[in-house]
Amino acid sequence: MPKNEYKDKTKKEYQQEWKSQNRERQRQLQRDHYYKKKEYLLENVGRVCVSCGSTKNIEFDHIMPRTSSEKEKQTKLRTGNTSGNIIWNKRPSSMSWECIKKEITDLQPLCNDCHRKKSNAQLSAAWELFCSLSLEEQTKLTYLQY
Repeated sequence: MPKNEYKDKTKKEYQQEWKSQNRERQRQLQRDHYYKKKEYLLENVGRVCVSCGSTKNIEFDHIMPRTSSEKEKQTKLRTGNTSGNIIWNKRPSSMSWECIKKEITDLQPLCNDCHRKKSNAQLSAAWELFCSLSLEEQTKLTYLQY
């Protein structure tokens, strides 16, 4: 295929066409990228659940969780993007390499069950705290999110 066949197309158009013609290769590249990051995290964070000692279904948990607004603020500062919506993927293996390296000290390995229990306990505690507030305080907090 001659190089100048795509001369009149934008980079985005070319990339979209390549992805549509090479769907399986694109999926394989994404899987490979995901598993490289996951292996890096397993090597640097650990392969054993810190709660129960299991080595199966290891996930990575943020030791100090942050609210969505804090994550959004950090992302805007890091990227310089001050407008538009930011999509925050919570899975560390889907983060950029720079972000993984920055956040690696805040991650701990947990098995799927322990991770779910910890997350549910955090949500339950947050809900109880929210419900203990007056209706006026709840309304104020709710509207701060928008």
